[in-house]
Amino acid sequence: YRFDADFQQKLKHLANIFGDDLWDNLIIVLTHVEKGIGQTQFIQNNKADEMRREIAKLSNRNIVYPIIPVGLDNYKDKLGLFINEIPNGRFICDRIKSPIDSLKAREQTVVDNMSAIQAKVDGIQKQIDTLIPKKKKNNNNP
Repeated sequence: YRFDADFQQKLKHLANIFGDDLWDNLIIVLTHVEKGIGQTQFIQNNKADEMRREIAKLSNRNIVYPIIPVGLDNYKDKLGLFINEIPNGRFICDRIKSPIDSLKAREQTVVDNMSAIQAKVDGIQKQIDTLIPKKKKNNNNP
């Protein structure tokens, strides 16, 4: 039940896609926390509190995030807890920020830069053309 770099990166990615409102609606469901030793260790090691602190730090918000440990042997019981944590208001995302949008913007920047560079090259070529006289074709000199 680690809050490792991979998990943090996934949360950041989701927040980037759905916006900061994601943090206000976040519910963490940890799987494979079976009754007995797994659940006891989870509680004794304060893993939920530790994760809440880490998520609050990551989100820059002082929110007590719901964390629901679920195992195959307690799935039905935990499902009710999960349902109770779902906010009453609907989460409406004004606009999903697609990674494709940022790629398109980067592509446009590259295209604009290439156009500016090509304009400079064309200008230099014109200067060169005025400095070097063009050879006229002569019938004697192919």
